[in-house]
Amino acid sequence: MERAGVVLAAYADPILRTGGLGSALNLKLVNNMLFAANAQLVAAAVELGERLGVGGEQLLSAVAVSSGKSHALASVQLLGDVGTFTKVASPFLRKDVAACVMAAEDAGVDLGWLRSVVDAGPIELS
Repeated sequence: MERAGVVLAAYADPILRTGGLGSALNLKLVNNMLFAANAQLVAAAVELGERLGVGGEQLLSAVAVSSGKSHALASVQLLGDVGTFTKVASPFLRKDVAACVMAAEDAGVDLGWLRSVVDAGPIELS
């Protein structure tokens, strides 16, 4: 493992030891599902803000420096708005969600609330 670590260090930092064979892939799938759920929550928050009279840009800027900040929110903000984020990211998010759903089904695991949030959010990811 040490020899492989030297090679991996050229591509990644940090290198995380996740457990047995396949655990890193499972970790990646869970992370991707969490990002998709967070993206859905950001889109829903922008919708709610707009219904309450808060513009999307103002909401994203305020939340970015508040307790609700996330990588998903930063990604939406970087692209300018939820619509642009959806156009750019949703094909990748759909692929990631499908991979996680398939892996969970193969393992007989219920994705629980993450699946519920991803499926119910305003961005079409199914």
